[in-house]
Amino acid sequence: MEGGDHSLPVMRSNSNPFPPDHVGPAPTYSIRATVVGTLFMAAVIMGVLFAVSNPVATALAGALALVASATVRRLCAVRRREGRAREVCVPKTGVCVEL
Repeated sequence: MEGGDHSLPVMRSNSNPFPPDHVGPAPTYSIRATVVGTLFMAAVIMGVLFAVSNPVATALAGALALVASATVRRLCAVRRREGRAREVCVPKTGVCVEL
């Protein structure tokens, strides 16, 4: 093919959907959330390390948690059976719940 330019047209896309003077959406992070997340992950890692290194203590802690949970459920059931429930109402809604 002689003569002329037979190259295909180049399409350019604008990767930034915002106008040139716009810096982008507002950031959704905060220092508080970052610190809380970091502390939470550190606690999880320490808990896993403790559980792996002390399986007996971990089993005892799990058993204690089960006993505490059962005790709280039993106390709540006794309170309901004895008629010691109380009514809690949400203001301006007319919604009441018996606890």
